[in-house]
Amino acid sequence: MRVVLCQRQIAIDGRGGGLGTLYANIATALVAAGAAVTLVTATEPEYVGVEAADIVTVPQPSPDPVAYAGQVAGALDRLDFDLAECASWKAELSAYAARPKADRAPVVVRGELPAPVLNPDAPTLDAERALIQNADGILAVSQTVADLIQEHYGRPVTDIVHNAVDARVFCPDGRMPRAVGPLRALWVGSHAPIKRLDYLDAIIRRAAAVFDIVLPWLEDNAHIERFAAYPHVTLYHNMTQDDMTRLYRRADVLLSTSRLEAFGLGILEAMACGTPVLIPRDIGGAAEFVRDGIDGYYYASLDDAVARLASVDWRGFGDAMVPQARQFSWARCAGRTLAAYEQLLAVSY
Repeated sequence: MRVVLCQRQIAIDGRGGGLGTLYANIATALVAAGAAVTLVTATEPEYVGVEAADIVTVPQPSPDPVAYAGQVAGALDRLDFDLAECASWKAELSAYAARPKADRAPVVVRGELPAPVLNPDAPTLDAERALIQNADGILAVSQTVADLIQEHYGRPVTDIVHNAVDARVFCPDGRMPRAVGPLRALWVGSHAPIKRLDYLDAIIRRAAAVFDIVLPWLEDNAHIERFAAYPHVTLYHNMTQDDMTRLYRRADVLLSTSRLEAFGLGILEAMACGTPVLIPRDIGGAAEFVRDGIDGYYYASLDDAVARLASVDWRGFGDAMVPQARQFSWARCAGRTLAAYEQLLAVSY
């Protein structure tokens, strides 16, 4: 099977962002499962790091997502393939999927949080809506996403294919000495409003802990300026997978303040490294793999989060979260993905 995966930013070392990391790992796993994979991206090949896949870099990529979707469609016209996939966010295959079915290959969308949940600009929202309606199949990364796609777009998904973790990279290190001193909490996220940096700020000001905060970039804004001024906060950005593994292993607890997660890849990575998690009770996708009291705890409010940071013996939590995380492998993800592809090709084309 010849598959094209479209993702603007992609890097196997983790610096392509959440979706970039996702597609780098999916590409590697699909190749291992026997598929021929081409990645269509704006990233130069030397930075992608997926050696077994062909790389097609879109020349002079437009910063406008709608215009970029047109560039992706043009790149696909020069390729020979059986099926194309992209994520729902930024709708990179929206222009290609809008063509009559007789003039294109099947299109699969990997559903993330729908645009209406994230309040983007109107063109981004319109492009995603058109892509969802025109797609031949939808793979949701969680039941939460499947429900939201049904709610906002009225389409059932083809299957739920959870994201995964590379247990060869994200794993405990028994050689690390037992932590001493103040509790060390790790927060990993972005500047997006859904990550609730204001909530994190409130916890930092009240909790008796030191905090490591990982962001894609350290742009100037009020939250970043405040975080940088706190003596018990260290800011990080542009981190590789190896960098992240060291931070996960060093942390006593992974803290999330997200209002909603499509899946929660950073939460799963922390668990794979043996780090318990403290996450909101209404977090969405991560609730499908985090077991309360076993892999960490859920919290119901700001006060509850601060209280649990103080009262739980995070360093004596145990490592039951490690085998739980390892159930979510990229090989399993690729197998479910290929099965959905094959079913789609057999029924629709």
